[in-house]
Amino acid sequence: MDRSLMLLSLVALTHGRFYNKDEAMQPFPDLDCAAVTFTAGAGCSCNTKIGGSVVSIEDGHDPATDTLSCPACAGLGIKANFDTAAGVLLLTGASGALTIKAYTQAMKSLV
Repeated sequence: MDRSLMLLSLVALTHGRFYNKDEAMQPFPDLDCAAVTFTAGAGCSCNTKIGGSVVSIEDGHDPATDTLSCPACAGLGIKANFDTAAGVLLLTGASGALTIKAYTQAMKSLV
């Protein structure tokens, strides 16, 4: 069952932090799917398959210098596409929907 791209984005926002412009960024180093509390009745768990996830740089985004990459994505079967102008990283399953757990592992590796 595919879920919306928003599902994991909302989970990730609770684990992010702000960074100074010149500070090395690893936004979700401690993200762990097992520690996430899913909304009762939503039918979601770490094994729920979703179509992808979105991570965005919002406050102070500078298209000339900001980047996001996902070193672990290829090994997890995830394609990562960063839109420099918008500051948005789109993560999608290379061959279809993947589990929330796979996307949380990918997010842990973002730099």
